[in-house]
Amino acid sequence: MEFKSVWFGKDNFQEFEYYDYRYCAYKGLLVEGLVEPVKIIQNLEFGKGGTLWDASYVLAKYLESMDLVGKKVVELGAGTGLPSILCAIKGADVVATDLADSIPLTNMNIQENIDKVRGSIRTAELDWCNENCLEELGEINWDYVIFSDVFYLPSLVADFARTLSFLAKRHTQIVFTYKFRVAHTVNPFLKSFESYTQINLDSVCNSIHYNKNIHMISMTKSS
Repeated sequence: MEFKSVWFGKDNFQEFEYYDYRYCAYKGLLVEGLVEPVKIIQNLEFGKGGTLWDASYVLAKYLESMDLVGKKVVELGAGTGLPSILCAIKGADVVATDLADSIPLTNMNIQENIDKVRGSIRTAELDWCNENCLEELGEINWDYVIFSDVFYLPSLVADFARTLSFLAKRHTQIVFTYKFRVAHTVNPFLKSFESYTQINLDSVCNSIHYNKNIHMISMTKSS
């Protein structure tokens, strides 16, 4: 199959017009106030992290509506990096994290859009299973921790929960999206968040994307 370009209109999600969006060379997102779309390169050689998944798009569209100037944002499992890049465009100071093998694609997409950034953005290697990776990031008082579609391996639940708890302070807003695929994969992650105060944002998802299996939650540490 030949690579194609897929562009998401500001008010019109058009992915359904294409046979399989995973085989597109890149995607684009129109952002209010920008003349040129945010361009996101996809590359299947990076595995699951090389695709811009629907949940990531939904998270980015939600973040687009927020005032993020001067906010400190960290993304877990950034992959192609769209939510991180969007936050930086909105004026936030962002660190996009992922495994070392995925960081090159994240950096590639950052460079594709660096001229649009009003805040700052950099990448950092973060292996949830390696506590040493958390030292630098744990010193920062994050305003937001964001992530999308990271619920793949139940064996990583404990490590991910520890990472999230370490990064999130009492004031930190955690916002994430996910596509409900398989219960035994997704539910263990959701169960690990039971101690957090949560707000269901599915109504927002429904206004952004037609797929009812995509969900969004905002949460903070309980007092």
